[in-house]
Amino acid sequence: MKQIETALKRDIESGVIPNGYQLPSINLFSEKYKVARDTVEKAYKLLKLSGHIHSAAGKGYYVNWIGAGKKRVLFIFNKMSSYKKTIYNSFVATVSDGYEVNYYTHHYNAVICREILEANIGAYDCYVVMPHFEAKNSEKEIAAVFENIPTGKLLLLDRKYAIPGKKYMAVFQDFSQNFFDGLVSMKENVARFTELSRKYGMRYTIIEVLNKHVVKKGNIYIAITELELATRIRNIKAT
Repeated sequence: MKQIETALKRDIESGVIPNGYQLPSINLFSEKYKVARDTVEKAYKLLKLSGHIHSAAGKGYYVNWIGAGKKRVLFIFNKMSSYKKTIYNSFVATVSDGYEVNYYTHHYNAVICREILEANIGAYDCYVVMPHFEAKNSEKEIAAVFENIPTGKLLLLDRKYAIPGKKYMAVFQDFSQNFFDGLVSMKENVARFTELSRKYGMRYTIIEVLNKHVVKKGNIYIAITELELATRIRNIKAT
């Protein structure tokens, strides 16, 4: 096992085996070089942990070495939007040339997020995750996403999550409180929303179907998602 790991490391670091090169499958390597399958599997696992290779589910193992002097960061977004691009570009611009930053998207799916992390364990120095998941993902599925990330290498961004037995860094906003405080600051002009209605006796309406609602001057509308906002603007322009 050590001989295989050492030989592959030497060839990868010297450039004999270039970045992006697909290594033989565990079974093929075992058959070709007449070594036990478990030995090859353990060697590949060590190479993943040292950041020399990474695995792609259903595809195999690939060389992914950038040198010992460069730090690697993996961003995993729930989706890519103009807001997320701003965050990503700002991060990349802030860190020095000594960092390589890559990103994936998990599309609000905890299982996909876990698969991305598992495929890249050991290949990065830090994992930055936006943990916005669909309601159908159970707490168990969400907790399992982060269970194999080493302590000190996980940063949750944009949302705080309770992960049993796991210490991690987090940068997030208290959206519910910030949203409420913002509405309170403009309470004299706002006549919508449940909390303000209860606290200040203001009226509100929840619009279930945007396409059937006529926009009226003097009302304030709060769109929960970018899609709802885009739909409302498109409808206004069409009138």
